Order: sequence, then structure tokens, then C-alpha cells
Amino acid sequence: MRHVRGWLRSDLIGIPVTLLAVGLLALTVGAFFVAGPVAGIVFAIPVLLLVYYFAFRRQPSDLAGIRKGSDEHSHRVLVVADRGLEHAGLIDEVTRRGEPAETEVMIVAPVVATSPSHALADDIDSEARSAETRVEGTVQRLEERGVPARGHVDDEGDPMQALLDGLREFRANEVVMVPGAESGWPEAEALAGRIRREVGVPVTELGRPEPGGTRT
Repeated sequence: MRHVRGWLRSDLIGIPVTLLAVGLLALTVGAFFVAGPVAGIVFAIPVLLLVYYFAFRRQPSDLAGIRKGSDEHSHRVLVVADRGLEHAGLIDEVTRRGEPAETEVMIVAPVVATSPSHALADDIDSEARSAETRVEGTVQRLEERGVPARGHVDDEGDPMQALLDGLREFRANEVVMVPGAESGWPEAEALAGRIRREVGVPVTELGRPEPGGTRT
């Protein structure tokens, strides 16, 4: 299901081609019963070709175009978190490996619907406003420590997509993730393992909240 969502988001031709395939399938069935088996086979050929193309074409890697940032000039930290931005140890974690003036921080807050009704209506306005407030507060706290920081919300995807978008936008040499109660974090954590192995960017995950709302 995650692959289908990513394909529909990234491949603008996906939806029109899917509709075309459904239409051709309907014509194939109609031709088979109205004009006979030969006509049905003629209409079936384009459908089979489309199915073959989308089933077996080579998909680009999720990590295509992502590179580790250079360590020469500054320590570049990507923070992926939303409600996790309230984690008490986040600022210390971000600043502990380098001098404040030599550290750059980018915050990407994945905005996810907090209720089934919001998810069904694709209504995340209130969640986005809350995330923006958390981002602004975290940027302010970092700047008070002398760390240049900026950030924004990502309302186009889930935590995994926010991680990918952040790495493409900001060539980090370290990632700090703070899973919150939002959905989609297990996929982001699995992707973090690939980033460590394939890209060489260390990823630190601060404590996940327990069911009661406290952090580990």
C-alpha cells in the first residue's frame, strides 16, 4: 500500500494510465461478448502491455539522489519530528557533537492527521498550525544556544516521506529522529536503517512515547 501511495504521489501519469487501463478492460469485455473472441483479444493486447509495463518496470530507489553532507565546514543536522520536537533532550542531542556556531540545523515536521475523520477528509489544517508552532519554538531555542537553525512542516507525506524530502533538501551529515504518536514512524525507522547502511549518514532516534504518553 505504501508503494502505491508513493507511486501515485510521484508519478503524475499513474492515475490517467490506470483509468485508461480500466477503460480498455471494459472495452475488452464488451468486445468479447458483442463482437466475438477475436475482437476481445485485439482489445486485450494494450491492457496486457500496460499491466506488464507497470508490474515489471524498474522502480527508482527511494534513496536516489541522496548524499551525505561534507564534514569540512560545518556539522549539518537534519531533525525529523513533529510532536517529538517537545522532547526534553532534543536540543542537547542536536548540539552535543559540534560547536554551536559550526552546527547547522534543518527541522522537517511531518504533519499527519490525528483522527480518522481528519484523515478521511484530508483535513490537517489544525495539525499543520500546531506543527508550525513547535518548529518555530525549536528554532528559537536552538538560536538561543547559538546554533543557526531553520525549519518547516511537511504536509505532503508521512514521517518516511519527510525524512526523504529533508535529506534531498538539506545535505546532512547526521539525522536526529524523534518519533511521536503520529502514524508512519515504523516505516521511517526502517528507512533510517537503509540510510545508515547505504548512504553512511548516522541516524539517532530519541525515545518513542509509550502508550500512556510518557517517553522511554
